[in-house]
Amino acid sequence: MTNTNYTEVKKIFGDGLYFSGDSFHELFGRVDNIDLPNSGVSLISEMKRHEPNAKWVFQAWSGNPRDKMIEKVDPEDIIILDLDCDNRPQYRSRNGWNNYPWIWTFINNFGGNEGMFGRLDVIANEVQKVKQQPRIAKNIQGVGFNPEAIENNSIISDLLYDLRWEDIDSTQLTTWVNKYASARYGVNYAPLQEAWQTLRHTSYGQKLRKNESQQGTTESVLCARPHLNIRSTSSWGTNKRYYDGIELIKPWRQFMEAIPVVGESKAFDYDIVNLPKQVLDDYAQSLYDDLKVAVKENNKHRLQEVETLYMMLFDDLDKLLNTQRHFMIGPWIASARSMETNEQEKELFEYQSRTLLTTWSFQDSNLKDYSFREWRGMMKDFYKPRWIAFFQSLETREKIGYYKMEDA
Repeated sequence: MTNTNYTEVKKIFGDGLYFSGDSFHELFGRVDNIDLPNSGVSLISEMKRHEPNAKWVFQAWSGNPRDKMIEKVDPEDIIILDLDCDNRPQYRSRNGWNNYPWIWTFINNFGGNEGMFGRLDVIANEVQKVKQQPRIAKNIQGVGFNPEAIENNSIISDLLYDLRWEDIDSTQLTTWVNKYASARYGVNYAPLQEAWQTLRHTSYGQKLRKNESQQGTTESVLCARPHLNIRSTSSWGTNKRYYDGIELIKPWRQFMEAIPVVGESKAFDYDIVNLPKQVLDDYAQSLYDDLKVAVKENNKHRLQEVETLYMMLFDDLDKLLNTQRHFMIGPWIASARSMETNEQEKELFEYQSRTLLTTWSFQDSNLKDYSFREWRGMMKDFYKPRWIAFFQSLETREKIGYYKMEDA
C-alpha cells in the first residue's frame, strides 16, 4: 500500500495489527525479474513504518506464499493462513511452514453455494494429527474458517470452533453430533440425532483424497448451463456425487416426523427446507443421467418423461424455497438496494447483486455461476427457462435426426 492508503485505513479503522498482502495471488503476474527476498523485506518494512507492530497475513493458496518472498522476513512478523486444509493442505508439502507461524483453516463454501457439504471427520482428525506432530505443531497458532459466505452448513463451523476448546477426533464425533442435534433444536430427540448421524456419513462425509480435490459442495445440475456433458455448474466445481442420494430419504422422513416434537425453532425451520432441497438436487442428478441415456438411445418416450419431471422439480423447489426467507432472492436484492444514497446507486447495487449470482462479473467470465444460489426467484425464473430452451433444442434436433452427446 502507498502512504496515502495506510493513512486512509488508519483514519477509518484506527490502529491496525494484521495486514493482508497476497503478492502474486493465484500466480498472476511474472516474477522473472523481481528480487523476491528484498521485495518481501520492503513490504513488511513499509507496513512497520506506519504500524510498528504490524504482522503480514499471507493466504497459502496456489503456491503462495513463495518461499523466496518471505525468506528474509522475521517469522515474528508474519502469519500464514493455510486456506484449504480439509481438501488440499499445503503445510505437508511446505515443511510445516518451516519456522513461520500459521493457522489451520478451511473454506468449505466456495462462492457461498448452499448444498449440504462438508468433511466432519476430516476436520476433526486432521487438526488432531497436527497437534500430535511436535515439529509442525510448534508453529501453529490456531484453527480458522474462511467462508466465502455465511449462514449455511453451520455444523461445519460449529465443529471447528469447538476444536479450539476440546480435543475431538472421529471416535468422539458420534457423541458430538448427538449433542449438536440436541443443542440446535433444544430437544433431546433420538430420531433427529440418528438423522444427523446419517448426514455425517453422507453429505457431510466427504473424504480427504490425496490426488482428488473438491472445492465446495457437490453442485446442483439444475443450476448448470444445460448441455449433454455437464460435469460442473460453476467453473471449478463438480456435480459428481460421493454418496447415494437415496440415503437422505430416511433423515428427511425423520425430520418431518419431528415437527410436533421440536415446536418453534428457527434452526429447524431452516433445516426442514434445506434437507429436502438436497434430496431433490440429488434426484435431479439421477434424472440427468437418465436424460443422457435417453438421448443416446434415441428413446423419445423416456426423454419426454425426463423433461416433464425436470419441470416439476423446478416448480416443487420454488414452492419449497418460498417457505423460508433464507432461500429467497427478494431479501438479497432488497438489502443491496437499501444501501443506496440515490436512485442511480440503487439500480447499480441491484445490478451487481444479480450479477454476483449469475455471471459473477462480466458476461463471459471464467467464473460463470461461481456464486449460484438455489433460491426462490432463481429456480423458476432463471434456471428453469434455460432448461426449457434446452429441451426445445433437443426436440428440434430430434425432428432432423441429429443427436450428439458432445454438443454443448
